Amino acid sequence: MRPLVILLVSALTVALPRGQVRGEPLPGLLDVEGVVGNEPGLDDVEFEAATARQIPIAADIGELRIPFKLGKAKTLTLTLVWNDGSQTEILFLAADAKYQKKVPGDNFRSVEQRLPGACLEIPALGISYHTRPNPSFYREAALKGVRAKWASLPNVADHLFLLSIRVEGGGAALSLDGNYVGSIPKTNPLTAVVFPLSEETKVERLLRKKWTPWLPLDIRTLNRPGVMKGAVLSINQDSLNAHDAPIRVANGSLNADVGTVRDVSPPVNMDDSIYRYLERSAFEGLPEALLISVPSAPYTRA
Repeated sequence: MRPLVILLVSALTVALPRGQVRGEPLPGLLDVEGVVGNEPGLDDVEFEAATARQIPIAADIGELRIPFKLGKAKTLTLTLVWNDGSQTEILFLAADAKYQKKVPGDNFRSVEQRLPGACLEIPALGISYHTRPNPSFYREAALKGVRAKWASLPNVADHLFLLSIRVEGGGAALSLDGNYVGSIPKTNPLTAVVFPLSEETKVERLLRKKWTPWLPLDIRTLNRPGVMKGAVLSINQDSLNAHDAPIRVANGSLNADVGTVRDVSPPVNMDDSIYRYLERSAFEGLPEALLISVPSAPYTRA
């Protein structure tokens, strides 16, 4: 088991194109496949002047990558246009975090509490994507600390999301910040996307013909080096390329310290503690978890 753990940690370390933590801007990915088009970088983007913008998808395009912020908007609508003329609307909604707090002196009653600016809800996919930690996973003692620093944590309105729309044979697969959030099954190909963006917003278009058989993972949101902040890698990109390894080398200090992972969930009783722990997902915004969401098919083959 130990060699497997080492391999996984090494893979997480070198796959990072650039170090980020949740809440910091995620720039466009650097891809071996290449990006078509010549558009301005994220530093030039003004996100406040967003209007509905139609982005055509040519037959040779395999993926779109779109940065966006909610900003002052509470709701954004993503429209997928299919070649038969039909459309699919997907709402992105700013939402508060909800959790239950026990009434003092009464173990049988609880009241709903809210913390603002916590997550992006996607009702069509049944997803709540937290940019601030989901408070329902914390014991009361730990939750006091989370509430105390809530205002300093990344508000969902200010978070720079990186939306990926991967074109499939029929339908499309969506990811946020490298986390797979769901698919829209269709028998017809995707021909265009309509989304509120400024005209200066950079949209990356990846060519389908240069895709590899691998599922690329963007794990920059897991970059928490901890005690390995000064780590130095002994491997280089040339050796990986010589063996067709699907990994891109980055600075060894960009890595995920698995020692930060712990269970913060309040068990109802001793028997179901492990089930509460397993309810966590990559969408909860927990700094105590290092999780990535992938489609089920690649997962079963990993």
